[in-house]
Amino acid sequence: MNSKQICMVVQKKDHQENNESQKEELVHQLRQLNIKIQKQLSWKHNLFIAIVRGVGYTIGATLVAGIIVSILAYTFSTVDQIPLEILNPPVQIQPE
Repeated sequence: MNSKQICMVVQKKDHQENNESQKEELVHQLRQLNIKIQKQLSWKHNLFIAIVRGVGYTIGATLVAGIIVSILAYTFSTVDQIPLEILNPPVQIQPE
């Protein structure tokens, strides 16, 4: 065998080993995906996620409503301090 043939044999072995490692990696990833899919399809997992989301939405909506009510309460409390003459100036009747 000359050096060119030896180089080709080594490259072929490297290529085969690389293919085997890629196959093993793909099989490993497929198994992990199957486990994730089974977990996501389980009713216990879905129930837990639904409860967490429901609590999160409830807390978020409560905070938003609290902020809006606070802003409105502050706005309406300061409206009482505005003199009525600014909003509705008195009408002066001119004698004829």
